Amino acid sequence: MRITLTILISSIFSFVFSQDELMLSAWQSEISSNELKIDTATFQFDSKSGFFYRISNNDKTLTINLAVNDETLKQKILMFGCTTWLNTKGKNKRQLGINYPMKKSIDRETFRRPSQNTDRNAQRKYIQSLLLQKSNIELNNWFMGESKKMISPDKPNLIQGKYYVNESQELIIQIQVPLKMLQKHARKGLDIISLQVESGQAPTPARQAGMQGHPGSGRGKGGGGRMGGGNRMGGRPPGGHQPGGNNPQNDMPTGIDRVKMMKASVMKPVKVKLAVINK
Repeated sequence: MRITLTILISSIFSFVFSQDELMLSAWQSEISSNELKIDTATFQFDSKSGFFYRISNNDKTLTINLAVNDETLKQKILMFGCTTWLNTKGKNKRQLGINYPMKKSIDRETFRRPSQNTDRNAQRKYIQSLLLQKSNIELNNWFMGESKKMISPDKPNLIQGKYYVNESQELIIQIQVPLKMLQKHARKGLDIISLQVESGQAPTPARQAGMQGHPGSGRGKGGGGRMGGGNRMGGRPPGGHQPGGNNPQNDMPTGIDRVKMMKASVMKPVKVKLAVINK
């Protein structure tokens, strides 16, 4: 009797736990063109990454709405991109990637970003300058024989996207995925899918130096006048600039803000049951 009761209680807890892990996609007959804003009644929040998200679908399209109100995360996404990963089997495995918005071209001016200690107007102007740089969509593993494919964000019958900052200064990213494209990668039809989102990240000083390099010396070994003052690793030239000319890292803020920029924000994988099963 005691064993039976224990099994029954365990089964109930297992059922409740599994139900909590599964998110239901909301039915959305038409995709609104109105600006979105974070609504805690409809948006879920992932505290690990800082992303708000809302998933909906109809019989033709899966709509993924992402929202961000953290200033550093907004700037990180607009500078270094954001990738949404989907799995048509509901597994926590990165199967299909949507890189949107994509990473901006890195130059010194791009890194001249205001820190969290500067006034809000300066931060808003910086965000607006990043929004002016439009982005294509990079699709990962969606097409046979093409691991990566670049498309326009408004191309008909393919994945579409848009992003903007609303009146509340929240970054909104909307991605629309035709269910037919998902069905091609689902052998047994669509029912439960998994979703994970991650931001890009600023290159570390070592990676940045590796990308720039030094003329004729690669990593600074050998001659070329790079080594001086008895320092085997090379000293700072006058003026406080690192060897190699314009190094964007010199313009990065210091402290916790800089640490956050150099670390990708990764959302916990979420399992989503579609509101419409279209096999």
